[in-house]
Amino acid sequence: PKETIFPHRKPSPVIFEEAFVRARNLGWTDGAWWHVGDDLAIDVAAASRLGLRTVYVDRPERVENRFSLTSAEKLAARQAEADSEPDLTVSSLRGLADKIQ
Repeated sequence: PKETIFPHRKPSPVIFEEAFVRARNLGWTDGAWWHVGDDLAIDVAAASRLGLRTVYVDRPERVENRFSLTSAEKLAARQAEADSEPDLTVSSLRGLADKIQ
């Protein structure tokens, strides 16, 4: 693990940029990258700012069943304040690979 990455958390661009470097070293092109996440502000907006294509996994039940130190009200407010739209929205990961090819 790199000490320069792990002090950072999403939505910091540092972790996305490091992942980009590693993916490129494996031969990936930027166009092959999709960031999949379940938080509009932390996942979708952060990845969109770096030009990544994004998938938002919108599972309404996750707010009720999620372990988080953040209240459901704060989570909902954070989602409402997100400044980016996902390229694709799904309700589950089932069949996602077919949708992004």
